[in-house]
Amino acid sequence: MTVTLSWLVREYGEVSSTQEVAERLASGGAREGTVVLAERQNSGRGRMERRWLSPKGGLYLSIVLRPGRVGGVHLLTLVGALAAAEGTRKAAGVSPKIRWPNDLVVGGRKLGGVIATASTRGESLEFVVVGIGVNGNFRTDELGDLSSASATLMELVHAPVDLPSLRSRILEEFALRYEGWGRGEELKLIRLARSLLSTSGKKVEFAHRGTVTRGIAEKLEEDGSLVVKVRGEGLRLRAEEVEWLREL
Repeated sequence: MTVTLSWLVREYGEVSSTQEVAERLASGGAREGTVVLAERQNSGRGRMERRWLSPKGGLYLSIVLRPGRVGGVHLLTLVGALAAAEGTRKAAGVSPKIRWPNDLVVGGRKLGGVIATASTRGESLEFVVVGIGVNGNFRTDELGDLSSASATLMELVHAPVDLPSLRSRILEEFALRYEGWGRGEELKLIRLARSLLSTSGKKVEFAHRGTVTRGIAEKLEEDGSLVVKVRGEGLRLRAEEVEWLREL
C-alpha cells in the first residue's frame, strides 16, 4: 500500500482534547492528513483515558489517518513516538528516548506522549487518530503532582523553543515514517525504535491484566510487543493489555 500525506491544519485556542475534536471531524468525513492543533487542552487524554495536563505553551496535536488496512495499525503509536522524538531533536536539540509503549523521556522524566485510537465499522477500519503531546514552553511546576516526574523543553534548553518549528519537524517526520509503514517497512521502524528505547535492560513494574508485576525488560519484538523476564520466564506484553509501566 502506498500512502502520501499532505497536511490540512486546523488551529484552535482551547479545546477539550485535540483527540476528541479530531475523532469528531474524522467521523464527519475529514480527510487523511487533517491535523487538529490547540494551544491548550482542558481535558487532554492519555492512554487508558488518563488525563493529560496541558498548560498553554505545549505542543498538542492530533492527526487523522485513513490507512486502508487493519494489519499493523497497532504500530502507528510507535510511528508517532518516533516522529516526536526525531522532530524534537531536530527542532530543539533535545534527544528524547522512548519509554515503552508511548512516552517520550529525557533522563527518566516524561517530556511527552503519544496516543492512537481507531474507529471500526464491522470488520472495516474507518480511521485512526494519532495524538502527540510535547511539554514545551512552561515550567514543570505547572504540572502539579507530576512535576517531579516531568520535563519541559524550555527548562531543558533554558530558553523558549519555537513551537511552529517543532510542529513542522514532527509532522515531517511523521509523514516520512507513516509512508514507510504504508510500504510495509515495519521491521525498519522496529529497529529504529529499539535504538531509542529507554526501557530495554531495566527493571520495570507494570500493571498487566489487573496484576502488578516486576521484571527485567529484555527486548522489543518485531510486532511492537515488549518481552519482560519475570521469575526467569519471558512474558510478552502487548500495549493494549498494559495499564501502565514504569522503570525502576
